[in-house]
Amino acid sequence: MKRKIFCTLATTMFFAIAGTAQAIPYGFTVVEDNSTIDPSLQLSVDVTAGGSGLTLFTFTNVGGLQSTITDIYFDWGNMSGLTFDSYSSTGEVNFDHFANPADLSGGQNIAFSADWSTDAASPAGTGKNGIDNFTGTGVQDSLTIAFTGLAFENILSALDNGTYRIGLHVQGLADGESESYVNGGGTSPVPEPATMLLFGTGVAGLAGFARKKYKA
Repeated sequence: MKRKIFCTLATTMFFAIAGTAQAIPYGFTVVEDNSTIDPSLQLSVDVTAGGSGLTLFTFTNVGGLQSTITDIYFDWGNMSGLTFDSYSSTGEVNFDHFANPADLSGGQNIAFSADWSTDAASPAGTGKNGIDNFTGTGVQDSLTIAFTGLAFENILSALDNGTYRIGLHVQGLADGESESYVNGGGTSPVPEPATMLLFGTGVAGLAGFARKKYKA
């Protein structure tokens, strides 16, 4: 009986904690096929509940294929859109409203219509043009865009069923070509390391409490 109560409490704690901090990664697939080089496996956006009604979209480009994310597009489909809140980034590149071109190149082939977009603003003298691919040396480029206006769960649902779509324009491929990409479906929720540590601490505490009650 006591073991059953302990298991129930541990399970409840896991879902309560994991539900407050989860990053859902989405990958991308190519739209245009301009190039024989395809860095799609190294392009990713993590969608995270940021608290206080914020949803965070963090874009990275981690892999050995030379490439740079220069433009990011959001298509809200037939649902209400999100409201931009803020940018944050690592590396040397900032992003500004709005992308140029204004719509995803090749997006007409998949009925992609950009409702919100952003474009890399290259700092003078850095030689940087966007989110460069990262191979494990130096500072990894990333861009996080925070939005409000829709519950986190509803955003995930819209991304998973294709109502919301995210497009990328990638330049600087080794053959001189550029490509467009659109997100695919998400994966299962991934608790963040701090969440798992907190969960483990909580389970250990419950175990200690159960032993103490048993000895009493």
